[in-house]
Amino acid sequence: MFRRGKSGPVTPSPEDILVRVSQLVLQVAYVDEWQRFMAEHSQEFEGDGDAKAGEYSLAATDVYGQFVALVERHLDDALEGLGYTAAQFMKMCVDLDKDEDRDGAAHVFLQLVLGATDFEVFGGIMRDPGKRAYYFQILSMWRKANMRSDPK
Repeated sequence: MFRRGKSGPVTPSPEDILVRVSQLVLQVAYVDEWQRFMAEHSQEFEGDGDAKAGEYSLAATDVYGQFVALVERHLDDALEGLGYTAAQFMKMCVDLDKDEDRDGAAHVFLQLVLGATDFEVFGGIMRDPGKRAYYFQILSMWRKANMRSDPK
C-alpha cells in the first residue's frame, strides 16, 4: 500500500516500511546469528530453578541484554539503509499496533521479533530447546512467506 505525498511522489506506507524492515532484519545471516547466539548462551538459562518464579540469574540478565543489543544493531542497520531513525520506526510500530486494520504480515513481524526481546519470552525460549527450535521454525516460515527475492 502506497500513499501519495503532498508534492506528488508516491511514498511507502508505514506497513510497507515495516514489511521491508522485516525482510532486511529476518535475512538468513541475521537469523542464523541469533540462533547461534541463543545456542551458545542457553546454558545461562538451563537449570535456573528460580526462573519458574520469574527470577533469573545475573548472567541470564546479561545474556538478555546482549541479545537485545544484537537485535537492535540489526534493526538499526536496516533502518539506516532505508533512511529512517529508530524513533521514527518505533512510532510507526506503535501506530500500527493500535491500528485495527493493520497488515497481518507486519503485525506478525512485530510479535515475532520484538516479542523475543521481552525478557520473559526470551527466558522461555532460552530455557527450552524445543521452544527455541519452534521459534526459529516460525521465523523461517514467516521469512519464506514474506521475503522478496532481493533483500538489499
